[in-house]
Amino acid sequence: MIASFPEDGAGSIKNQKKRFQKFLSWGIKNYPAKKYMIVIWGHGEGYAGKHIEGQERREFLPTEKATSRFLTKEMVYSDILDYLRPQNYPTQRNFGGVALDHSDSSYLDIPSLHEILQRTSQKLLQGRPFDVLAFDACLMQSVEVAAELMGPVDYLAGSVQVQNYLGLPYRKIFDYLNSSPQIMPYQLAATLPKLTKQAYSQGQGVISHGYQYLVDPVAAQTFTYSALTLSEMKNFLLPSLLDFSRRMQDYLNESFIHAMELNFILQNAPSFMGETRDLGVFLGLVKKLLYQEALQNNGYGEKAQLLLDTANMALDNLNRSLLSYSYGSHYSNTDSTPEQNYLLGFFKGLSIWLPNEFANYHKRMDEMKSSVLFKQETQIQNDEIIRWSNWIDIVLNPPE
Repeated sequence: MIASFPEDGAGSIKNQKKRFQKFLSWGIKNYPAKKYMIVIWGHGEGYAGKHIEGQERREFLPTEKATSRFLTKEMVYSDILDYLRPQNYPTQRNFGGVALDHSDSSYLDIPSLHEILQRTSQKLLQGRPFDVLAFDACLMQSVEVAAELMGPVDYLAGSVQVQNYLGLPYRKIFDYLNSSPQIMPYQLAATLPKLTKQAYSQGQGVISHGYQYLVDPVAAQTFTYSALTLSEMKNFLLPSLLDFSRRMQDYLNESFIHAMELNFILQNAPSFMGETRDLGVFLGLVKKLLYQEALQNNGYGEKAQLLLDTANMALDNLNRSLLSYSYGSHYSNTDSTPEQNYLLGFFKGLSIWLPNEFANYHKRMDEMKSSVLFKQETQIQNDEIIRWSNWIDIVLNPPE
């Protein structure tokens, strides 16, 4: 053991931030290096806005309907129901955050995480970003979290799913680091999902099982891990999501039937805890909807074609932003029918918040509207402001 840090300070979010800041400063001052990787281990629930408090709500668990087909309800959140009960977490808060400490009721919200990383970078690294931030925690690899960390972090790695308690395969990671002292940060980030897959691999013949597979073979079916280049996300993926929102808004305004169809997608698309959904799968479902509509109408309408083009561009930029990704067999649909096989390969391991009910959307909008994803906007010719939330407002709260 290199060092041990005792618990210090009464339980509070403020003290949690101080502890994290203190740890980063200690690590950089005592172990100066050319490149830095930060690993945040512990419970995670995805995006949480700064200083947002409210009752913890079980509605943010995925519905059984939405978790069918790809994900069974048990696989999505059975491991963490115990610690979700409000009586086990006395601090009033909304869903989300990372480094949840139930012993002192503290956690890190994502804007504060950005501030701490930015402040440390400016103070101790001459403004240079941290090379890799890896979340060894549940539910952290989302567009909302990643967008918030652009700037103080170059490469981000994490999981969209609930993870088991084995964590990342640190033995394989250190073996990889020791094998080549000249590894570049992007190489390390891109290798993390691959090493995770190896740890959960089921051996055949003379090839032995991965050591994490031996401990938890069920997790070999449900694990996910991906790595992002945040500069590519900033320059390409986020702008393409705004374009998608604009064309989706035009498409929805064309007919009230379109809003009903998108609502149906949100009701039935696979979801994770916190009402996030895999972005690639969602875009694939939109493409499938437009394709089926074109079959009925003998071709794509103008607004449908524009939406299809922006969905394809968003998928291209999603792939551009991903260094690598891996996931268990449970996310591959091998059904032989064309309808079931349509989404094979769309799962990418990057989620985005898409609630299926207006009530849940409304509960978190005060928090979400201050996030980087929801604050980005563009103005079109008629002076209309396009934001990511525009089309979601129409689907979940259609005009009467």
